[in-house]
Amino acid sequence: VELEKLRGAIPREFDAKLQPKRFDESLTQVDSEAQKKQWKQSMIKFTRLLWSADWETSLLQVVRNEGGLHFFGKWLASNAPTDATQLEMWVYAQQVAAMAPEQQGPAAIQMCQQLMGSTPGSAEEAVAALQQMASQALSVLSRESFPRFVQSKACLPLVEQLIGSQAEELKKADDVIWSQYTVPPDCAGWIHSFASVARAMPACIVISDMAMPGNPMFFVNDEFCRVTGYERTEAQGRNCRFLQGPRTEPQSVAVIQDTLRRGVDCHVKITNYRKSGELFENLLTMRPVHDSNGVYRFCIGVQFEVTRDTNLKSRLAKLDKLIKLLPATLEVSSKAAVGLAHKREETEEETQTALTEKLTSALEGNTVGPDNQVLQDSDYFAENHKEMLQHIGVVPKDPETPPDGSEAASAAVVSTSAPPRPVAAAAGAPLADDLPPPKPPPPPPPDEMPGASCPALNHLASTMGVGAPSGKSWLSMFCDTVEQLPHAVAITDMQTPGLPVTFANSAMVALTGYAKDAIEGRNCRFLQGKKSEAAAVRAMVSAIRGTKMTTVKITNYRKDGKTFVNVLSLIPVKDSTGQYRYNVGILSDAKQQSSEKVELEKLR
Repeated sequence: VELEKLRGAIPREFDAKLQPKRFDESLTQVDSEAQKKQWKQSMIKFTRLLWSADWETSLLQVVRNEGGLHFFGKWLASNAPTDATQLEMWVYAQQVAAMAPEQQGPAAIQMCQQLMGSTPGSAEEAVAALQQMASQALSVLSRESFPRFVQSKACLPLVEQLIGSQAEELKKADDVIWSQYTVPPDCAGWIHSFASVARAMPACIVISDMAMPGNPMFFVNDEFCRVTGYERTEAQGRNCRFLQGPRTEPQSVAVIQDTLRRGVDCHVKITNYRKSGELFENLLTMRPVHDSNGVYRFCIGVQFEVTRDTNLKSRLAKLDKLIKLLPATLEVSSKAAVGLAHKREETEEETQTALTEKLTSALEGNTVGPDNQVLQDSDYFAENHKEMLQHIGVVPKDPETPPDGSEAASAAVVSTSAPPRPVAAAAGAPLADDLPPPKPPPPPPPDEMPGASCPALNHLASTMGVGAPSGKSWLSMFCDTVEQLPHAVAITDMQTPGLPVTFANSAMVALTGYAKDAIEGRNCRFLQGKKSEAAAVRAMVSAIRGTKMTTVKITNYRKDGKTFVNVLSLIPVKDSTGQYRYNVGILSDAKQQSSEKVELEKLR
């Protein structure tokens, strides 16, 4: 009875003026000097990414430069002394090659005697042997030591020296960026430099904006277009899930959802489809990128086509080195965050497992992370697959003209992010409205709507017999009200990727056993486990996407590991402009409800 009263009294809408959005587009504004500085710093970092496309050629260019030879030689002497002799051998060979023809032979013979302990039959043989040794030395260095050097901070001064004045002026890469995408000014240097470097790399690379509804790709490189068969204009503005099809493993999709919600790296094998309809195995890596204020801004995707040939091992080694150079953070000049900080939720196993092992595991169909799930076991996700296929391809080309009304935004969104605002907000929308909350979230600013009052919340308090709400914003008043209730309540901000809990009341702490700060900032799915019913999860996801109220029964787990049947009601709350702002979850133990009903019957 009490729960029914509560479900009926929760307000479905509030005056937008009572809860102004905390962030606006002006926070992304920076001056041109800040953009130039970011461009230069990014070019220095991303040039190393470019070198990874061909390690041996890049090494040759570096050691032919006097400064490069100095920096690399110094690093080798401290970190790889054995390989330092390989570099010395190459240097000697270059010195001999630079001599006059009549001097090369005797010098080459002498070098062969010193380095090989043998005397060639002729000067020509000595020169050829020395050249072969130099080539082998370069090959040895390019396999391990040079990539390690490039990945180290010791390489940065060298790159800065090599780039020189070329990095002083920001050069835009608008020709490879989605035409309808508004580049955030505070990230312009980073985005244009990354796009400039990644556009011609031999690996499939894309970037998605995590603050936009549906997380569309605003950059795809040439190799992505070659492998998938899609033109750049056909792929940009869409979530990469459009590559999925009937044989795409739903369990792999679940891994992608999980890792992106937690803001950690994803490595998973997934079956994708080319434009022609041809299938290909894709070893997908996704790297979340947070800015220096902790805001979840972008996600870089790297696709590695799995071809079962003799080159697979060496190609995988190159992928390993490439991923290690991908940025995980970007420096922004402003200390005023454009959104709320997002907490990365990396498990201990993920932290301690080497990248090579993660890639190998993914290639074999396993994942490193929660439950270490074997991906071949797809029964649990069978229905998820059907639901996934219903949404494939339903993405409007023009983000301001949804194809089928209110469902368009839902169809466009991959389930790794919050259900979106109306699709019209996607093109050039302020990038601050969908950003993740902190853990725990800060209280509303003291200058927000002083003396605010809300009749709907007063009605809620009166109906439930608790004190009138107090606060300076709608959310603070709502939190004050539900904190007084004996029923577990969680409030989720629907404008944030990952749907983390913004507020949990004391009753939820008592029900689950988790401390308040262990709940807030996390998606409620952490209460799920192996016994949680997939059908209930699907019903919840469908209701959240469709902005509908629902009540389900689902097996959840308390902190002590014990299960309980949770009668969970989800209630969407919009503001007066129609924006989907919050979702209110009311949790209750089914067993306790049954006991209360028995007692009530006795009284009757």
